[in-house]
Amino acid sequence: MQENIAMKFFTLFFLVILNFQNISFGQDSRMVKVGIYNFKPLVYINEAGEAKGLFVDVLNHIAKEKKWEINYIPGSWQECLSRLQSGEIDILTNVAQTEDRNKIMDFTENYLFLDWGVVYRKNNSPIDTIFDLQDKTIGVLNRGRASGAFQQLLDQFGIRSRFLKNENYTQIFEAIEKSEVDVGLFLNTVAIELASNYDVEQTPIVFSPAKFKFAAKENQNREILSTLDKGISELKTDKNSIYYQSLHKGINAYEPNEIIPPWLITALLVIILVSFILVVFNIVLRKSIRYKTSKLVETNERLEKEIDERSRAEELLKQSEGRLNNLLQSIQAGVVVHDVKQSRIIQFNATALDILGMTADQVLGKSTIDPGWAFIHENNKPMSVDEYPVNIVKQTKRPLWDYIVGIVKDSKVEPTWAIIKATPQFDKDGEMFEIIVSSMDITELKRTETKNLQLEAHLFQTQKLEAIGTLAGGIAHDFNNMLGIIYGNVSYLLNDYSENEEIVEVLSDIQEGAKKAQNLTQQLLTFAKGGAPIKKTTNINKLIKDSAIFVTRGAKSKCNFDLADDLWSAEVDAGQLNQVISNLVINASQAMPIGGIITIRSENIEIEKGNTIHLPTGKYIKIILEDQGVGISEKNLPNIFDPYFTTKQTGSGLGLSTSYSIIKNHGGHIGAVSKLDEGTTFNIFLPASDNEIPAVDKKLTIANSGHGKILVMDDEEPILKMVGRMLNRMGYEPYYAKDGEQVIEIYRTALQSGKQFKLVILDLTIPGGMGGKETIEKLLQINPDVKAVVSSGYSNDPVMSNYKKYGFCGVIPKPYSQDEVAKVFNEINS
Repeated sequence: MQENIAMKFFTLFFLVILNFQNISFGQDSRMVKVGIYNFKPLVYINEAGEAKGLFVDVLNHIAKEKKWEINYIPGSWQECLSRLQSGEIDILTNVAQTEDRNKIMDFTENYLFLDWGVVYRKNNSPIDTIFDLQDKTIGVLNRGRASGAFQQLLDQFGIRSRFLKNENYTQIFEAIEKSEVDVGLFLNTVAIELASNYDVEQTPIVFSPAKFKFAAKENQNREILSTLDKGISELKTDKNSIYYQSLHKGINAYEPNEIIPPWLITALLVIILVSFILVVFNIVLRKSIRYKTSKLVETNERLEKEIDERSRAEELLKQSEGRLNNLLQSIQAGVVVHDVKQSRIIQFNATALDILGMTADQVLGKSTIDPGWAFIHENNKPMSVDEYPVNIVKQTKRPLWDYIVGIVKDSKVEPTWAIIKATPQFDKDGEMFEIIVSSMDITELKRTETKNLQLEAHLFQTQKLEAIGTLAGGIAHDFNNMLGIIYGNVSYLLNDYSENEEIVEVLSDIQEGAKKAQNLTQQLLTFAKGGAPIKKTTNINKLIKDSAIFVTRGAKSKCNFDLADDLWSAEVDAGQLNQVISNLVINASQAMPIGGIITIRSENIEIEKGNTIHLPTGKYIKIILEDQGVGISEKNLPNIFDPYFTTKQTGSGLGLSTSYSIIKNHGGHIGAVSKLDEGTTFNIFLPASDNEIPAVDKKLTIANSGHGKILVMDDEEPILKMVGRMLNRMGYEPYYAKDGEQVIEIYRTALQSGKQFKLVILDLTIPGGMGGKETIEKLLQINPDVKAVVSSGYSNDPVMSNYKKYGFCGVIPKPYSQDEVAKVFNEINS
């Protein structure tokens, strides 16, 4: 009875303990819902409906240690993404990390696999570089990341291509075979598995390396990702972990497996056993030859059979080695096998020879320390021998991943850039016997990176020039205001001293100097602002002569003029054309450092249809400028009008490009012919005008008198005073404003009182205030019949050349004299 009670007590105690363990286990375990889609061999569902692949093996291993229960929920890529965002799954496998996905997902820090984009073409297609994709059709995966990354790469080179979207990679390969697309974009891992089924080949174009990780919805399940990160780090440090086992098993295109097959071990054991049997048999045979004669025949038959099996095993071994070698030669990554004990290269494939730029004889059997090439870092500094990939693996006995090196074969040739992965191989005793180095040529990517840096430098240079242009424009504007004060006041004084010849001569010289200074500021403005020319009927011969003589004063070269007496007139911006002639004459003079003759001719010419310079038919003025200088090489001649192109050590490359822009804006053409050591000839064509050249008014003053109120706006008080004196002398009543706000207030008040202004003169640019363009818009709203004149030192501003379009009835470029004001008033009144 006591035994039964004890037995029942023991049973009850056991059940309590067991129940406690079950409760504890239930508290430690948790359900993790995992999204999985087909991306073989990294992650996929096999025919039996089981989740397989590198990510599955690693996750199952960590889940087993953490007592997680994994529920794999299969679906398409889009279905998995939707489930992750809706919370139907906790994590998603095999996700390439991108900037866009970082906004909606959290990722593990560690990645399980590094892949990159590749471009496949039809066999024997001529597409080899990214520049061959101009106007081509590219097959891409619908909603895949590769198309976006590749589009950015095409945009950087200005390449136009058309994308044709497909539902899966198989459709893309079929489209390449049928020539429905020229090339297709793939992830390298997927392409290697599928490409052998189609008549396609990989191009040298690779792009957008991507790291594949576990992902969760942003700010959710971070503890799962943290646990996975810790587990992945531990697995990566153990060379015998499930991570490396799965990687070698599933991704053999990247990790060639050198482990001896089990059947080969069996064959070797059979051979050893047969040899042992033969030895024993011979010993026994010698001792019992008289008694074993009948068994000898039987043994010989068995021996023949075993020999046949041995021959078949050797044949199978040769076939297996052949398949392995074919696989090694077919993959797109370069593979080199190093024997650790002998420190020699024992195997390689054709891709590796292409990357190294060497022949098989130059590589096979060479030392891993001194193989005949050199490595450099990304900063182009040489690597020491200890930094070579093979030697790093020898020292650390760990795999080396994503190691970027430059391979130098010849100091005169651009290095080949490769991303290296080096994996050690260990025997059963844990001794390292081989190192397998795989490499991918990324030279094109490095070139792209270099070009991007050059573009950034060019952009920086452009920004500096824009800043200089802004500064030059500001200086020219302020200088024009100062000249306006001098020029206007001198013109005012000329009227007071018209009878004193000496004072008139002095004042006229001051006025002429100010006018020439205005031409200099005009050149600064053309450089700074460009803009439409302000055209007037001009005596081209006089302009040519004045410009050329002015810039050759003090130079060793001389100008020889052959100008047509009957030269037609032309509608030109005198300041801009002066800049063109000055630039060409200065260049010609610099091309003759010891001096020479610059010949300048002008002639009338009629352009006919179908001309080689692509100008409309009609009458033109032709200007020919010829020097005896060093000339321009045939190679450089097509580039002389390009911005920033110059062969001078101190040149900016802007003179000829500015001249080209000015002539083009005038509806003309400029070209050049040149020979080295014989000189250069520039030919300029400008449309002729039927208008007569206005006669020079030799009178000192232009008559104008009137009455009424005139409102003047300018931010410079001396200019307001100067204009006020002019207007008072002409009989008008001047009023003043320093910005547009004051003008609006004064004009509205006068209009309401019935004493409106006869005319308004508006400065175009008011620093920190409302300028002329904005002011005229508001004045027209107040009074559509307002009469206004625009004035500015920025004569290249579009408002100045098209003033009527903006509502003005006249224009006065700064600096101006009383005569010029009177002339504009007369034109408005007429």
